[in-house]
Amino acid sequence: VVLIFSMLIIFLIVLCVLGLTYTPVPTIKVITTGQAPILDLPGHCNHHAFLSHIWSTGQDKMHALARKLQLYLPGIKIWLDVVNLERMEDLENSIKDSAVVVIFYTKGYFRSKNCRREVYTAVNEDKPVILLYEGNSDVIDELKQDCVEYCIENDAPHGAKILEHILADDPILWLGASSKYFSVASVKYLGERILRKLPYYDHNQQQLSAGLGVDDELDPIQ
Repeated sequence: VVLIFSMLIIFLIVLCVLGLTYTPVPTIKVITTGQAPILDLPGHCNHHAFLSHIWSTGQDKMHALARKLQLYLPGIKIWLDVVNLERMEDLENSIKDSAVVVIFYTKGYFRSKNCRREVYTAVNEDKPVILLYEGNSDVIDELKQDCVEYCIENDAPHGAKILEHILADDPILWLGASSKYFSVASVKYLGERILRKLPYYDHNQQQLSAGLGVDDELDPIQ
């Protein structure tokens, strides 16, 4: 009995310590409403974002990005190859099943046949594309050259059409691997871009006019 009582006391002490040291994970809020974003989906989709990347140079970066999005935007449904892909034949359907396609461009992206399949489907299905990159503007020049050089299959959209589609919105310089401040800022900016493509905010853009913040943060991302 004494042993059980002692173990119970230790257990309660541990719970108290954990309670005192626990820090809630900050989550993204819409500045104008002070509430968590509304994460609705188009009727034909089951995922908010399809994450497209080349394994050899972008896998670790994209997986870290996915974890950050899920941490700061609880409830977001992300399609990620290592989690969702069961058969390579399903790539095209997975794009169709997603509201937005997020491309993390790294070296060799357009040299990958599967990455090109994803891009072709995004263009043919007129899926909104959000393009991320690291580095300077030279990276975008490289992207354009690689797109024209490698997107040459007979059934592929023309390179110019692909570039027009994936560069319809300004590419995002991804700083997710930088300091915490820049990492969070990058996640908020990407999160806002995704939200603007979802049905609710497509019809209520004014709610995103002040940007997004993290919990009680006062400085929005414009």
